[in-house]
Amino acid sequence: MLPLLVLASTLALATPAPAPAREDPAAAALPPREDPTGRSLYRVEPLRDGGLIALGIVAVAVPYTLLDDTLEQRCPCDPAEVNALDRGVIGNRSEAADTASHLTVGLAVAVPVALDLLHLGVGPVLAEDLTVYAQVLWLNGALVTAVKYLTQRPLPLTYANDPGLLRSPGGYRAFYSGHTATTVAALTTTAFTLQERHAQRVWPWLMTAGVGVSIGVELIVAGRHFYTDVLVGGLAGFAVGYLVPWLHLRAREPGVVQLTPLRGGAVLGYTRHF
Repeated sequence: MLPLLVLASTLALATPAPAPAREDPAAAALPPREDPTGRSLYRVEPLRDGGLIALGIVAVAVPYTLLDDTLEQRCPCDPAEVNALDRGVIGNRSEAADTASHLTVGLAVAVPVALDLLHLGVGPVLAEDLTVYAQVLWLNGALVTAVKYLTQRPLPLTYANDPGLLRSPGGYRAFYSGHTATTVAALTTTAFTLQERHAQRVWPWLMTAGVGVSIGVELIVAGRHFYTDVLVGGLAGFAVGYLVPWLHLRAREPGVVQLTPLRGGAVLGYTRHF
């Protein structure tokens, strides 16, 4: 899904703009009207933002292809080493919940792209949206991967001695939950876009919270993650999903760093209007 998103963004950027129609002299005298439902929200620099997306792809791909040998497959493990909050998850197992979690994250990533395409059509505004969206997903993926390989936490199913996970690198990537982080990051960016473009300030955020809780429950019931895995995953996904589009927002006023002289010295300060 993520490579397709990058490809879609590239195609949108490469699509030539339609030839300008002949202007009616009478209409030319009128001030241009802005379409508030399809206006450009994000400031995108192809070289910089394309480079960040490429860096995120590398940061996700390299560990999974070259660093699996660095994961210490140390179980069977003593469940007593797990904190009291998380210990109750050991023993959970549900194939249905596991399948549901894969469907949830897939839909959370794909549906916003499809709706944005239907609403905006192929063009520069869609390309800006998709570039920011791809940057969110790949940055989120890079952070998740880095933390997984640093912590090497066994899954609840690994603590339960699942034979398919005891000697598999995938059995030692519990912290933190990538499914939860990706779902929340994708929906947070979508909610942010709807808020800024359509002034929808309630239901997109409720949807983000509801789906985020849902996938967390699915992963816990499936025995794939602990409570702390999904909690930290949700917080990390929200942070990335909000900060990246906020930093790209055209309407955001840049901060000003200034040196204010005072009697006997000076103060270096940062000022920004909210």
